[in-house]
Amino acid sequence: MGRRNRRKHTPDEVAKAERKELLSICNHILEVATGPTPQTAAKQWEEFLEIHNQLKKIQTKQQNDHLFTTSRSEHLEGFTNWVKENGVSMDKVRVAEYGDEGYGMEASEDIKADEIFLSIPRKLMMTDEEVRASELGPLVKSDRILSTMPHVALALFLLGEKLSGTSFWQPYIDFLPQSYSLPLYYGPEELEYLKGSPTLAEALKQHKNIARQYAYFYKLFQHNSTASKLALREHFTYNAYRWAVCTIMSRQNQIPNSTGSGLITALIPKWDMCNHASGTITTGYNFNSASSESQAERDFKAGQQLNIFYGARPNSHFLLYSGFVYSDNKHDTLAIQLGVSKNDRLYAMKVQILAMLRMADQSQTFFIRKTSEPVAPDLWAFLRVFSMDEEQLKALLLGPNSRELLQNLTRPNCLVSKENEMKVWSYLEVRLRLLLQQYKAGTKDACEQLASEELSYNAKLGIRLHQSEMEVLENAIDQITAQKLVIEDLAKDALYYRTEGAITEPPLASEENSDVNTGSRNSREYDSEETPDLSDEGSSMLVNGTTNGLDDGHPMTNGSILSDSESTLTIGSDMSQATQDASPMTNGTKLIDGALDNREESSPVKTTELTDNSTNFSLDQNHNTDETMAALAASDESPQKVAVLMKKENHINGSSEKTVEG
Repeated sequence: MGRRNRRKHTPDEVAKAERKELLSICNHILEVATGPTPQTAAKQWEEFLEIHNQLKKIQTKQQNDHLFTTSRSEHLEGFTNWVKENGVSMDKVRVAEYGDEGYGMEASEDIKADEIFLSIPRKLMMTDEEVRASELGPLVKSDRILSTMPHVALALFLLGEKLSGTSFWQPYIDFLPQSYSLPLYYGPEELEYLKGSPTLAEALKQHKNIARQYAYFYKLFQHNSTASKLALREHFTYNAYRWAVCTIMSRQNQIPNSTGSGLITALIPKWDMCNHASGTITTGYNFNSASSESQAERDFKAGQQLNIFYGARPNSHFLLYSGFVYSDNKHDTLAIQLGVSKNDRLYAMKVQILAMLRMADQSQTFFIRKTSEPVAPDLWAFLRVFSMDEEQLKALLLGPNSRELLQNLTRPNCLVSKENEMKVWSYLEVRLRLLLQQYKAGTKDACEQLASEELSYNAKLGIRLHQSEMEVLENAIDQITAQKLVIEDLAKDALYYRTEGAITEPPLASEENSDVNTGSRNSREYDSEETPDLSDEGSSMLVNGTTNGLDDGHPMTNGSILSDSESTLTIGSDMSQATQDASPMTNGTKLIDGALDNREESSPVKTTELTDNSTNFSLDQNHNTDETMAALAASDESPQKVAVLMKKENHINGSSEKTVEG
């Protein structure tokens, strides 16, 4: 019998076979990840596990393609020398390690409040403009996704520069974190600790959208004539792409473009190592010196860590786009979804009024705030409409004072009636108490788990997020209980609260929380900055921004509650999506038992807004470009803000006279 021919395959043949298999897996991921988001939490989890299993196959095949071969600490000296050689003054600051927090900025000398402690020249920044001028430029121009999603393009550019080994930014890139504590790095076991929070749905969307993006770009690099010529093609692994996306998501900011006519996304070396602390935004862009400048918000003694304020964002946003949970976050919120059931006998009239208020009928995301006024005017208005009887609805739609009545719905000091107002607060109190019970049931052993050395850091972040969201609910319930006492004391025919107890009339949540829900939520102050969606080939985004609404509908996250067969309340993510892959980029700073933890310190995101002819451009560390970042990772949105051009020549940010984040 003759021997079977066992010719060894050549390296090229092996590589070709592996590419073919990877393409097959990518096609499967695209099939799963391009469909609509499942409507139940259980189905969303099943979809995630399917995508996760496919990604594990890819990671196994790419396990020998290492992105990092040296430790981060080995590059500190080279990075420090690089920034000094390029004009960054290091006289009063230095890079320091803070245990579990990782690297941060430390005062090497005493620094006075308002003193500029860090100035970064424009030439050190990595921006959209460099991307278009690079070898990646032709592909960015021709591809319909990259051409509309600058954050995604910047992530690919960063990865290309990393792999080149000869980049101008090499010392900076080599000193970047090698992994992150963003949910994109969480496995199923760690994501389990987010169950019960609306943040889980957003985290799953991030995984889905980034997987879809990777699959899309992997195929592009294999088949597109322009893309196949790039060196990036040979080392475009999932782990490498995830690292680049998380770097952009957690560290990107916006600065004026070279002509001053608009804003562009940028990585700002050195400054992006500052960790977060509550305060006001004190960084801006100086057109005269073509640099970003950071002022000290207060006095710092030599040896103290120099923190900056990333912006007014909730912990869900900090975790999703920066990888930390900040204790005692006064800007924290919890997103809930409410809608009017089609089974409601008065559905048609209620929906008509909600449309007049520019609200969705089936599902609308609202935010419960951790303040003395936890209910924003838009939620107040929705609940008043939801609680109206037929006579009140007709009066609002057909009565002679319908215009005034409609305006009064958003005015906290006005009532539809005493009975209606009591229904509003009683209904909301019941719903929030039910949610609080769910949270408590899931965090019974929280203290023991946080003290456990066996539990991973990422899992502990999930527990801390639950604790912070419970605090939001507890605060809201306390305020509602007090409000009900005020209502009980009103006259039966009262149409206004007493003047002395009147609540000041704030703007609608959609206006007031523009930075809260500009990305992934309804009003994104945090997660909702708009981010282009990149997962749908043309409609997908990275991961960190959101502003438009929930991705593919309004998935219910954990715990949907039917209200008298008229309305549904679910803990929903408040991150909306620009298209479907949005995700805001911010910085990664974390808190560990009250201490800032920036293990993979991420840079603050800024917010910008033009005013006068000032020469300073204020940057918001929380510049979660919901639209931009959302494009990066989630497809739902992410928060992002625009920097603010200051009216004061000598102030980039400060207290009452200075412009805080836009």
